[in-house]
Amino acid sequence: MLCPKIVPQGDIERALGFGAITVPGERRYYELTFNNASGRHWVVGRGGRRQVAKFVFGSAWRARVLRRDRIDGRVTSTYAFKGYPVGGLHGDHVAIFTKYRETIVFASVHGREHRGVALSVLRSMLPTS
Repeated sequence: MLCPKIVPQGDIERALGFGAITVPGERRYYELTFNNASGRHWVVGRGGRRQVAKFVFGSAWRARVLRRDRIDGRVTSTYAFKGYPVGGLHGDHVAIFTKYRETIVFASVHGREHRGVALSVLRSMLPTS
């Protein structure tokens, strides 16, 4: 499991909910979801390509690609998710995905204007070399 080393905007708000999301029978997939006292919701996760496609994206209409980049030597894809409930857990989020050790790792932050925050969280999950 890869955990972020930074927390965007303030402490985790326990009263608002947080925790791990796992799917029975899918050992290659997890999400960690958090709410901050500032009202920001964010999610990190990791899984095989098939699992991420199924559990994060669901149907192709839930998100649209904003850009593809090479950051820190890694190819990344940034997506904007439609609003809740269509966008699901990631409704109104911006999320960045990259490959790591034959899996896909991602960080998803509420607020489509927060790409920089999502990128910082994703970077904190990955080794620097």
